[in-house]
Amino acid sequence: LTFMRRTTLSALATENTLKDALHCGGVPMQEYVSSCLAAEGQMIRREHSGEGLPTPVYTYLDEDLDVHGEQFDKVMFFFREIVKLSAMVRTMVNHALMYNVLLPFKCYPTRAQLFYINKVLLLSLKAKKVAQAAIENVKQGRSVVIGMSDTLECIVQDVEVNEDGSVRGDISALLLRLLEKTVCGS
Repeated sequence: LTFMRRTTLSALATENTLKDALHCGGVPMQEYVSSCLAAEGQMIRREHSGEGLPTPVYTYLDEDLDVHGEQFDKVMFFFREIVKLSAMVRTMVNHALMYNVLLPFKCYPTRAQLFYINKVLLLSLKAKKVAQAAIENVKQGRSVVIGMSDTLECIVQDVEVNEDGSVRGDISALLLRLLEKTVCGS
């Protein structure tokens, strides 16, 4: 708003409408307005170079690829078995509904859960190693950023805390919940 009185912004909007537009548009709108003012020669835009900034270090867990592959295959075996069971349940329900011997029953879309199961499985395979690598980097005085596409916090409902304080919440809990929904319907 500081530039409004001395630039073309005063002809485009009032102080309140510009303030609302910049607030609603967020950083992209601010970037757009800045670049337009710079293009018109009404503002000098200085950008900082990346000089002096440390190069990020990426940690990949390729050394565990064989173990992760085996574990992934085991979980996917059981997922495929649940999908087969789901198809059998759907067939039986359709036949029963056709002969009016079953109350309306909505089959759970088990196959549609593949993407979700895959995301949870990939996160669970790598979480411990990533946490260990982060701790080691912090101990060495480095800053750590862990990039994730999704936190999957919804799986916390499957975590069980035992009486001795130990925690159980592996992928089997998720598969058992999926099996239960497959058999009981949604």
